[in-house]
Amino acid sequence: MRVLRNALALLLVCNFLLSFPSIAEGLKGKWEGNIEIGTQLVPVVFNITVSDNQLKATMDSPMQGAKDIPIESVSVSGNQVVFDIAVAGARYESIKEGGSLVGTWKQSGQLLALTMTKQSNQATTTKASQPVKKLYRPQEPTPPFDYVSKEVSFLNSKDGIELSGTLTLPKKPIAAVILVSGSGPQDRNQLFMGHKTFWVLADFLSSNSIAVLRFDDRGVGKSQGVFENSTSYDFSEDVSAGVDFLKSVPELNGNIFGIIGHSEGGLIAPVTANNNANVDFIVLMAGPSQSGQFVSENQMKKILLSNGLTQEAAKAGSEITTELNKTVLENTSTPYTELRAKLLAAYSKKWDSLSQDVKQQIKRLGGGTLPEQRIKMLTGNWYKTFLTHKPSVYLANLDIPVLALFGEKDVQVSASEHYELMQQTLKNGHQHSQSIILEGHNHLFQRSETGAMSEYQHIEETLSPVLLEKIKTWIFAAK
Repeated sequence: MRVLRNALALLLVCNFLLSFPSIAEGLKGKWEGNIEIGTQLVPVVFNITVSDNQLKATMDSPMQGAKDIPIESVSVSGNQVVFDIAVAGARYESIKEGGSLVGTWKQSGQLLALTMTKQSNQATTTKASQPVKKLYRPQEPTPPFDYVSKEVSFLNSKDGIELSGTLTLPKKPIAAVILVSGSGPQDRNQLFMGHKTFWVLADFLSSNSIAVLRFDDRGVGKSQGVFENSTSYDFSEDVSAGVDFLKSVPELNGNIFGIIGHSEGGLIAPVTANNNANVDFIVLMAGPSQSGQFVSENQMKKILLSNGLTQEAAKAGSEITTELNKTVLENTSTPYTELRAKLLAAYSKKWDSLSQDVKQQIKRLGGGTLPEQRIKMLTGNWYKTFLTHKPSVYLANLDIPVLALFGEKDVQVSASEHYELMQQTLKNGHQHSQSIILEGHNHLFQRSETGAMSEYQHIEETLSPVLLEKIKTWIFAAK
């Protein structure tokens, strides 16, 4: 889910040089802003200093515990400041307007508004220039490969959208799957915090006789369409077109066809399977069983707890989300301007009721105001649909095998809240269906210490071998 997915790899920091003294003096200091990743706001901090007549800076992401990861370069033209973050394939294009940097964060085809505000009376310290760090990802595939990779495209005829992706074909495939990413605009590799999750998964499966189609989300990379304001049901149409494409590939004649969905992809897979008879099985990686409303509220609490907030503060953060959700659900037909005012009022009322200690804890992670980008998310089509969606309804209708996998330490789709309902829902379905909790695994299915999002980048493992073997063995048995 947008909250889930994959929160952009903001674990970046900059060390850059500028030769524009007037701009440099205006940029010197501490800047703060929030990038909205689905239902979650990711706070970002720029610490800009001047040393040896050169402008230098670092960028921190407090929620993810990320500091001092370098940015490769920055360019300045007039009042435009552009940051290129090679380590994450990201770019921030901004215009300096007084005490603000107003611009767009671009990554993997995603365009996200980001406004940075300069903080007053902030002491700055000079740091020595640091080299660009290359994140170590030992599972990233390298040639030679035991399969053929093909650039392909397929048509969602209902919406008139051509999607582009990569098909990996083993010499003797016994099954074929399409991979469905989590929330937010994603490329075919589901690049996140330096991890190319879907490339690693596709490489493993295709090295074990399972063909894999992974594709750029609509509006991302080489795929056509518009991502913004599309809903999970729209994305399901894209996936369905991909399944039909796989069915048409001559080399896959006689295979079984399935869907593997991660996070929101695990919500989309059952919807697609309900509507496309070509789907023979589905695998859900951290797919929810509870409603979207439950997910957003529970997830907020879990994430705040994982970032060190007290139970009281985490509960308060979740209750703020509850009040905002209630406002949205009670005003589905209300004009934007009026709904915006109601959301601001709901947030303010709840915030004013909190103790100073709780406020300080939440502020540490970027809370205290309701930014425009979050209002935009709350009032959008995707979120309204997400809140009311009930995965269990679609899961209960399935008579095909379902493998539901949860990470025991997942703070985004909590196993303790979703496993039991999943198990209950699937028990009257296909005899090959299973629900499994993988001990010590986080939301990305890495083996982790705490499951906190701050660990994602620092874990070198992209996907646990335990997960990979579990999926392969189960698909072979389904065959």
